[in-house]
Amino acid sequence: MKPVIFVSESVDATLYNTLQQMGEVIVIQKLDKCYEAVASHSDTQLAVIEKELFIDADAYQKVLIDMSRLDSQYRQHLNIVKSNLGNRYPLSVPFNGKFIPNKSRWIHNMDVSDKEILRYISNHDIEMIHVSQGYTGCSLLMITETAGITSDLGIHKSLRKLNYDIMLIEPGGIDLPGMDYGFIGGCCGVYNKTVYVNGDLNTHKNGAAIKAFINNYNLGTFEIKNKPLCDIGGIIFWSL
Repeated sequence: MKPVIFVSESVDATLYNTLQQMGEVIVIQKLDKCYEAVASHSDTQLAVIEKELFIDADAYQKVLIDMSRLDSQYRQHLNIVKSNLGNRYPLSVPFNGKFIPNKSRWIHNMDVSDKEILRYISNHDIEMIHVSQGYTGCSLLMITETAGITSDLGIHKSLRKLNYDIMLIEPGGIDLPGMDYGFIGGCCGVYNKTVYVNGDLNTHKNGAAIKAFINNYNLGTFEIKNKPLCDIGGIIFWSL
């Protein structure tokens, strides 16, 4: 079954067209209750844990027509959440964690994770890995179940202690309109041994090293040549 792919309305057109050929793309639209810089970001409005999709109730209304066209098997794993999602931290990050499938781990600041998500992981033998960063989802790009990339020192330290191979990159070099800069997880998504990138990794000062790290794990990249990296809240793949 082809994946469902969630991506911001601000995604590059070339990347969007490529994703359309891979599965059912659902474009995430701006929510007025979120602040402008992340208002249309997938990792602000939803999270995928195991086969389950957790999505803010107001965000769901924005994509209701698209979601109604999905195969019924997907709708069986849909969780519409009356979250406290809002326009300031920590209300901006209830869904912004990172789920590691094969390890069955949810990495996030547990103090700000959505209560429905916490209830689910507590009942399904999923390990909680607490980090101080509320924006874990956009700060961390996991390329495999054991390897990832981040510019966040706290995430790097915490996951290295758990024997993850985590590459630490310099902050900056990624656009996020309205903010000083964006993050590596926010401009990428991983599916079927390929890292899809909203921009060109070569525009980052650590670009060559990032690509070498990805290639070392036998993954390829899809990039938009000569376009600056831009944080769009990640590309989230939902597969059954």
